[in-house]
Amino acid sequence: MAGWIFSAPALRADSKWVWTGVKRVVALGDVHGRYDQLTAILIGTGMTDEELRWTGRDDHLVLCGDLVDRGEQDRAVLNLVRRLQGEARDAGGQVHVILGNHEVMNMTRDFRYVRPGGYAAFARDEDPHEREEAWHRAEKAFTAEGAKKEETSAAFDEKYPPGYFARRDAFSRDGEYGSWLLEQPSVIEVNGTVFVHGGLTPEVAALGIDEINERVRKSLESFMQSAEVLQQVLTVPGSFRELHETAQQVVKLDAEGRRLDPHLVSAAQDLIDQIHELPFAPNGPQWYRGLSLESERLERDPFRSVLDRLGAQRMMVGHTVTRTGRVSTRFQGHLIRGDVGMGYGRRGYAVLFEGGKVDVVDPATRQASLPFVEPPYGEGWSGGAVHMSDVAMAQFLRTAEVTARDEVSLAGSDGEIWDLQGKDMKLRAVFKYVEQDPPSPPRHEARRYQHERAAYELDRLLDIELVPTVVLREVDGRRGALRPVVEEAEDLVSIRTYEDLEGAPPEKTIETVARTYGLGVEELRQQVIRARVFDGLIGNLGRRDVDTLFVPAEGRVVLVDHEGAFGLSSDLDTALLDPCRPIPADLQIYLQMLNAGDLREKLGDSLDDAQIDAILKRRDRVLGFCGPERLSSLERR
Repeated sequence: MAGWIFSAPALRADSKWVWTGVKRVVALGDVHGRYDQLTAILIGTGMTDEELRWTGRDDHLVLCGDLVDRGEQDRAVLNLVRRLQGEARDAGGQVHVILGNHEVMNMTRDFRYVRPGGYAAFARDEDPHEREEAWHRAEKAFTAEGAKKEETSAAFDEKYPPGYFARRDAFSRDGEYGSWLLEQPSVIEVNGTVFVHGGLTPEVAALGIDEINERVRKSLESFMQSAEVLQQVLTVPGSFRELHETAQQVVKLDAEGRRLDPHLVSAAQDLIDQIHELPFAPNGPQWYRGLSLESERLERDPFRSVLDRLGAQRMMVGHTVTRTGRVSTRFQGHLIRGDVGMGYGRRGYAVLFEGGKVDVVDPATRQASLPFVEPPYGEGWSGGAVHMSDVAMAQFLRTAEVTARDEVSLAGSDGEIWDLQGKDMKLRAVFKYVEQDPPSPPRHEARRYQHERAAYELDRLLDIELVPTVVLREVDGRRGALRPVVEEAEDLVSIRTYEDLEGAPPEKTIETVARTYGLGVEELRQQVIRARVFDGLIGNLGRRDVDTLFVPAEGRVVLVDHEGAFGLSSDLDTALLDPCRPIPADLQIYLQMLNAGDLREKLGDSLDDAQIDAILKRRDRVLGFCGPERLSSLERR
C-alpha cells in the first residue's frame, strides 16, 4: 500500500474493541437474511464444519452489519451467529457482529424491509393475548363505516402479520435480539483494520472507537425506552414514523400549555432528540456512504484523517452494494467494500486477512483471489438515500445547501434538478415550481406543485409508501415542491398485469420481473395493485410509464410527478385501473375510513374543499370497481 504515509495515532488508548496479533480474520458484508449464503461462506472458509459447529479455533469472524431484512431467513441467521459467538469465544476466537442500519431499523420499529418470512419465523412465539389486546386497542382505528368485522380484522392482520408482535418484542430493549444487539459494537479494529458498516467521517472518528460505540448504544437504548412510553398513548402498534409523529404532537401540545404527563413529554422530547444522534445520522457509522461512492479526489484526505485518528492501516465496510457484485478496494487498497449484494440474490464472498495479505475467498471453490480494484472516480451518489426515513429525508431536503441548479423539462412542465449538500451527505433532488394560471372553468385542471405535496401526504395517510418524501421549499423567491431523485430506477413500462396477457412483453410481467430480481411475486403484485388504486384515488389515471418507476435493488415501485392530479372529475379509466383486485385488506379499510376532516387536516394546505370532496367521490368509485365482490378481467377468462 505504497503512497500512504500515516502519522502517529492521535487517539490510541487501551480499548475493549481493539484486537492485535490475530492470525486469521474472515470478514463479510451484508447477509440480509440469506442463511444459505452465510452457511456456505462459513463452511467454505473453514470457520465451521458441515454441521455448522465452530472449527475456527482462535480465528476471528467479522460480520459487517445488516444480518436482517430483505431475506426470508433473517431469524435463522441471527440464531446461528449468536450460537457461534459463544462457541468461538470458548475456543479462544471471536465472532464480531457490527451493527448495521437494518439492525438499528428493527430495534427502532422500522420494519419496512422485513419480508413475509421474517414475520412468519416469529409466529409460533406470538402471545395470542398480546395480539388480541393490540386488536382491541386498534379496533376503532381499523373500523370504517359499514365495514364488516371480518374485513377490519383482515386489515389489522394485513398491517400486522402473524409474528409481527413477537418480532417487535424480540427486537425491543429487553427482547431476545434487541438486548443482544445493544451489546454489539458499531466499530471495531482487528490487526490494524477498522470494521464498520457504513463508514466514518473525520468528525465521527475523532470520538474514538469506544466513544462511538457507547454513544450509539446509549442513543438506541434511550430511543427504545422512549418508544415504550409513547406506545402507551397510541391506539395502534407504533412504527418508527408513527412514534415520531406522536412525539412531535406531544411536544407541540405541551408548548401550547396543555397539561400532560411530564414523563410522557420527557419521553417525546428525548425520542425527537435521538433521531439526530449517531445511529440515525446520515454521517453516522451505520449510514455514511461517502467512502464507497464519492470520488477519491474529494474523499482521500478525509479518509486518511480517519485512519490517522484511529491509528489504523485500512477499513472494511458494507452497506453500499458494489456494482460489480465483487469485493472491491479503493484508495490504493486502504478501503475494502464487502457488500456484494447477497440481499439481492447475488453470490456471497468472504474477505480473508492472513499473513499481511488481503484476499477474496469464493466459498464454492475455496479459491482465493485479489479484490477488484475500483477506478478512483467513484460510483456516484445514486441510491445514497434509499433507506432514509421520512423524518431524516424531510429534514435534509428542507435544510441542505443547494450547490447546483439545472433547468429541465419534467412531465411536460418546467422544473429543476438540484444538487444538495448537507453535513457529510449529498444527493440530487427534483424541484417542481409549476403553478399555472387556472383555466376558467374548471379551475382545478391546472398543474400545480402543491399537488406533489398532497400526493405524498395522502400516500402516507393510507400507509402505501410508494411516493418519495416531498417538502415545500423556497429558494430565491421561488416556492415549489422538492423530492429526492429516484436513482437507479427503471420505467415500470408494461408491468400492468398479473400474467403474460396480450400486449405485455414477457420480460415485463410481474412474474418475470420478480424472478429476475429475486423478489416475491406476491409482494410485487401487491405494490402494483396499490399503485393502481392510488392513481384512481387522485385522478391520475393518465400517468405515463416514465412516472411509474421500479427500483430493482430495492424491489419496490415508486410513483413520481403528481402535479397534474387532483382534478374534480370522478370518472375512472377502468382499463388503466385494472387489474386492481383484490385490494389489500388494510388498504381497503383505510380507503373506507377516509373522511373530509382528516383530509383537510393533512392536505388542506395543498388542496381546497372541492378537490378533497372529489377524492372522496373517486374513493367510492374505486371501491366499487376494485372491491372484493368484483371479478377482475383475468378471473373472468
